[in-house]
Amino acid sequence: MQNKEIKEVKTMYIKTKVFDAKLIYQKELQAIKDRKHEAFIQRYHLVDLLKMSKFSFAETQVQKIEHYLYTFQRKLSLHVMVYI
Repeated sequence: MQNKEIKEVKTMYIKTKVFDAKLIYQKELQAIKDRKHEAFIQRYHLVDLLKMSKFSFAETQVQKIEHYLYTFQRKLSLHVMVYI
């Protein structure tokens, strides 16, 4: 009887550690994505200052795609974190 209980406790401990590690990993990954996005925004902000808000079509499309991907990834990661 005690052997079973010890095994269950060990299994629960391992599952908890794995869960915590996943959460930490996702949190750090999101922080990396946030920093990358902030660098992208800063770059285009500086370009904006130089060009006085006159972006080319290609630059505008790149900004829209980056914003969409960042927003989608953020929603997806938040959605995944809720269900974990």
